[in-house]
Amino acid sequence: MNGKGMVLGKILVVMLIFVLIAIVMPTVSAVDGLVAYYPFNGNANDESGNGNHGTVHGATWVDNGNCRKALSFDGREDSVQIPHTVINNLLDLTFSAWIKTSDCDVGILTGANSGDHNEFLIFISEGKLKPHVKSEAFLSE
Repeated sequence: MNGKGMVLGKILVVMLIFVLIAIVMPTVSAVDGLVAYYPFNGNANDESGNGNHGTVHGATWVDNGNCRKALSFDGREDSVQIPHTVINNLLDLTFSAWIKTSDCDVGILTGANSGDHNEFLIFISEGKLKPHVKSEAFLSE
């Protein structure tokens, strides 16, 4: 086998190894380990598989380049209500969202359980994004 053939043979072996690794590696779902996942596919359904569906109150679906994947809130009483059980007994909380606002002081996300022992707030104050988390165990601002 000449030098060119050996190089091609090595390339094929390397490609075969990558294909085998890709086939054998377990796939991880984007929702694994999530308590709730709201992609806003025209509704406020939880697509984590946990059934923590939300209810849209007053907000309207808008076209943001991805049909019916964004909500517009009037800044008064519009909301998406999610079950209070979503935050019960959580020790860790991660929140991710794309937000566009023209207001410098506005609530983005608020939640509390029925006994007001646990709550979380994500809000804009003085033009800065701020979190607030309260539980029976700790208070963080």
